[in-house]
Amino acid sequence: SRLYETLIVGDTDITANVAAGYAGIGNQYAMGAAGASISTGDLKFNVTSVDGGAILGTHAVVNITTKNVDATLTANYGGGNSSGGVAQYGLLTGSTVSSGETLDTGEYSTITTMDLKLNQTTTGGFTTPILNNGIRAIQGATSNTTTLPNGGQGTAGQVIVNGILDMTLTGNRSVGIYVSGNATNHGVATDRAPVFNALTPKVILNNDAKIIINKGTGSSFTTWDSHGIKLGKVRYAGEGPGILESHGNLVIDTTNALQGGGIKM
Repeated sequence: SRLYETLIVGDTDITANVAAGYAGIGNQYAMGAAGASISTGDLKFNVTSVDGGAILGTHAVVNITTKNVDATLTANYGGGNSSGGVAQYGLLTGSTVSSGETLDTGEYSTITTMDLKLNQTTTGGFTTPILNNGIRAIQGATSNTTTLPNGGQGTAGQVIVNGILDMTLTGNRSVGIYVSGNATNHGVATDRAPVFNALTPKVILNNDAKIIINKGTGSSFTTWDSHGIKLGKVRYAGEGPGILESHGNLVIDTTNALQGGGIKM
C-alpha cells in the first residue's frame, strides 16, 4: 500500500525472534513527494534473527522522526555469506541496493531521533563475517546498469541524532557509523554531483556520543576490519564520500575489536 500523509506510531515495545530477516519501522513503496512521512513516540526493540535486518529504514524522502530509541539486536547467521551481503543494521537510510530508487531528486531521506541506544551482536558467516552496523547512510547503491555500474542514483541518506548516542557493537565485522555515497560527488554536502544531481550522505550528532566495538565469537575464512566510524567506500555500491558532523563529545573505543581502528576514511 502507499502512504500519502504522516503515519503516526505511538510508544512501541517490540520483542521478536525471527527465523529469517526482518524490518522494524520503515518505508517500502511510499514517496515523500506524495506527502508520506513517519513520526513515532519512544521505541524499544529486542530482536533476535537469523538473517539480520534494520529497526528503522527509509528511502525516497520518506522522513522518519522518532523520540528515544532503545534497541537490543542479535543476528545468528548460519550460512557462508560468500557475497558479503548479509547484514544487521540499527538505522538504514538512503538509496540502498534494495530501495529501487532510479531518479535523482537532489534530496535527503532523513531519520531523526532523540536519544539513540544500540546494543547489537552478530555471529556467523563461514566465508565472510556478516556486517554489524549501527548507523548506515548511503547514496547511489541502487542497481542501474544504464548509468553507472553501481547505479549512482537516488536520494542521499541522512541521520540526525539530537540526543545522546550510546552504541555497543559485538561482532567480527562491526562498523558503528558508516557513511558513503556517489563516486562522482566529491563536493560538500550541499553540492550536487555534476552528472547525477546527488547529495553526499551525512550523519549529524548534535550531542555526546559513545561507540564501543567488541570482537565476536567464532571465526570466518576471511578477516575484516572493524571501525567506530567509516567514511567513504572503495567497493562498487555507494562507492563515494560521506560526511560526519559531531557537535558534542565523541568517544570511540575499539580496544576489544578483532582488528581495525577508530576512524577509517
